[in-house]
Amino acid sequence: VTGVQTCALPISYSGTAASHDVWEYDPATGGWTRMLSTQFGHGFACGAAIGSKLYVLGGVDVPNAVSTMEEGTISTDFGGTVSASPQVAVDGANAVHVLWDDGQYLQPDGSPFSSFSVAGEANVYEAVKTGTGWSAPVRVTTGGVNRHAAVVDQSGTLHLSYQDYNNDIEYSKRIGGSWSAPVHAGVALSSSYGLDMAVDSTTKVHVLYSGYSAQTAQNSLNYLTLMGASWSAPERVGLVQSGFPPRLCLDSLDRPHAIWEDDTVTPQVLYSTRSVGGWVAPTQLNRASEVPAYSSVDAALWSGNNELDVVWLSSNSGNPNVLINHANVGSAIDIYPPTVIVSAPLPGDILSIGNQATVMWAAADNVGVTAVDVSYSTDEVTWTPIATHIANSGSCQWTIPNVASARLRVTAYDATGNSGFGLSGVLSPSDTTPPRSEERRVGKECRSR
Repeated sequence: VTGVQTCALPISYSGTAASHDVWEYDPATGGWTRMLSTQFGHGFACGAAIGSKLYVLGGVDVPNAVSTMEEGTISTDFGGTVSASPQVAVDGANAVHVLWDDGQYLQPDGSPFSSFSVAGEANVYEAVKTGTGWSAPVRVTTGGVNRHAAVVDQSGTLHLSYQDYNNDIEYSKRIGGSWSAPVHAGVALSSSYGLDMAVDSTTKVHVLYSGYSAQTAQNSLNYLTLMGASWSAPERVGLVQSGFPPRLCLDSLDRPHAIWEDDTVTPQVLYSTRSVGGWVAPTQLNRASEVPAYSSVDAALWSGNNELDVVWLSSNSGNPNVLINHANVGSAIDIYPPTVIVSAPLPGDILSIGNQATVMWAAADNVGVTAVDVSYSTDEVTWTPIATHIANSGSCQWTIPNVASARLRVTAYDATGNSGFGLSGVLSPSDTTPPRSEERRVGKECRSR
């Protein structure tokens, strides 16, 4: 069987005789139509369509194998466009809205590889089901759409965000029976991969999107918000390599949580949230043996208890499994550790054994740092305390030990018990005490040694 867009062209074999007929299947009508007849029977044959030509190769024509290839002309007039990326939402009046991309089609181009190229312009279309049935499809966007996301807010209003053909972010919402004029974010991307959106209790729009920026030469996951007609400046959530759509959820305090799939090194499911100091470092949700399958990650958060559930498909040793990871991510339960940067001493600084040096750090937390431990190690296994459970003053004194090398570790704690630490570089204490001088009188000559 070979395929040409929506057409299948089989050469059959009944067991005693091979068919000479070529049939076309149209999935729109569910029917078969005989298109061509071949000179030879071609049971178990191979077929390929290139442009308007169909080629049938080899097979069996009982009792002999067939070593010939036959060529026939077929129709390539496959009217109609390609529908993709459907989404469904229910508004406050219980009307069902289905939105999807439509408007592109395939046309023959004579290519020796695919035979067809994509033409036309994809835009978002909408059909609405009410008590009287489905409405006719209506085009919502113009100018072309690469990706889109739709969501209903707490008041029942339908919102739409999408990446246009310029890779910019656009936003529109449904007011009554029509859509508002799009609001442009002015995002500078060279290519776009996917996006998701959410609307919080204040009607602020949150958008999570990924793409490639020629300015930074990086693929990144980014976040921005829209309040009224004003977009915020984009914030980078993390780096991404794959073009899989991210997931965005809001907790009971309207704090955003990002979940995405990345395969920069190995496929992994990553999570981050926005704290006081910005987006926290991503957390990997899957084990090494639970790598996600292609574009299979989804997530949902119930604001009633702030539990975030993340699900993905993983194939371990050929056995596909649906996996789930979950956590309470609400602000009532602080799950975010403090961050620490050790700024002094630095590698190369002169550290005299037995003298004191000032250890300096910066520790921050989304709620607050309650205590700090400072220690050093010569092997990064056993740590010797310098100061224990002290205030987060940003500095303390260290008496330099008589060791060849050491690293400092500053550990910060918050009220919930979460901890985070920072390390210094490798430090090299040295004995800077000058040699002791001895004087010995020999006759009238004084010698030192």
